[in-house]
Amino acid sequence: MKYNSLARIAASSVLALALGASLAGCGGASEGAQPQQAEEQQATKTLASVDATVYDAAGNKLLLSEIAGGKPLVINLWTSWCPNCVAEMPEFLKICQKYQDRVAFAFLDVADGEDENPEFITGWLEEYGLADLPVYYDTDLAASQSLGLQAYPTTVVFDANGQQVDYQVGTIDPDAFSGMLNTLVSAS
Repeated sequence: MKYNSLARIAASSVLALALGASLAGCGGASEGAQPQQAEEQQATKTLASVDATVYDAAGNKLLLSEIAGGKPLVINLWTSWCPNCVAEMPEFLKICQKYQDRVAFAFLDVADGEDENPEFITGWLEEYGLADLPVYYDTDLAASQSLGLQAYPTTVVFDANGQQVDYQVGTIDPDAFSGMLNTLVSAS
């Protein structure tokens, strides 16, 4: 492993610790646990206030607002080494397929750009049957910082007007999440 890779991993680890991530269960709620909701996050954030640059697999820059394109936006912050992130992805794929015409999705791989890079993640997604997920890369950690990442996985939802309506740390409950999206798209 190159020194640069080790330095990036160390920097990412320091950031995770600074953001309050615990090492148990990816730093978030364990599988099956109720997601934690951060009331202050919901009350104060708008998409405009957290709009950050992320990258597609080809390295092109996109803003979160461009991904939303005027639709409600679901952002999921994850990594391939987080078991809780991986566990919820098949359910998210079903949700994404069901709502993709009415809701924008951005699965942000919080990548170091070295070991967990677009080439690796593309192969990993194909291997696990998740290649249809709209994955972007938070290589600069701009989105993680602006969204207040505390642990993996974290899911943040904005309505079509850019108001934050949900912030969940830990794995989602697929039925409750689908119910929330039903309410969101019927209000749009």
